Amino acid sequence: MEKLKILVLEDNHSDAELVKYHASTLDFDCEFRHANSRESFLETLENFIPDIILSDYNLNGYTGMQALEHCFSIFPNMPFIIVTGTLGDELAVKIIKDGANDFVLKKNLTQLPMAIIRALRETEEKRQKLVAEYQLKDTLTNLEILVEERTRELSEANKALKDEVMERILVSSKLQERNKEITDNANQGLKN
Repeated sequence: MEKLKILVLEDNHSDAELVKYHASTLDFDCEFRHANSRESFLETLENFIPDIILSDYNLNGYTGMQALEHCFSIFPNMPFIIVTGTLGDELAVKIIKDGANDFVLKKNLTQLPMAIIRALRETEEKRQKLVAEYQLKDTLTNLEILVEERTRELSEANKALKDEVMERILVSSKLQERNKEITDNANQGLKN
């Protein structure tokens, strides 16, 4: 990866700088973009195309979950981490259930680098799984086509074989009739 492109959605400038600081402790060359509102988030999302999004949960008139929804409508497999001041158990479960890779409390930002690595790893595993599923589906489709072609070929060969057998039965029947005729004529000639 050339540079890890990180979009930080945070309406508090000091918190955004702290998030950037902790994220920059990764062993990656990071490129950051900061958005502080719905409008700047959507504009940055369109122009920057990040590798991961780190979003505050409560923004001025906008939530991290709304940002997650907007993000997934454009980039369904984008790694997304909620970074928030407080979070109850029910909300934490909802965040994960709704598609965020993880959440980190602002008082524990030292956990952010590991959360980013996990989110990137999970996303790569999902991508590889999707690729494998696509390849499997493609292989199955090709196999179905091959089976259909082979079934058609066998059906045609079976019909040709039946036609040949019927023709041989007909020829054999005519030969038997002819032999019977010859035998009857020969027997008739001997009687005369």
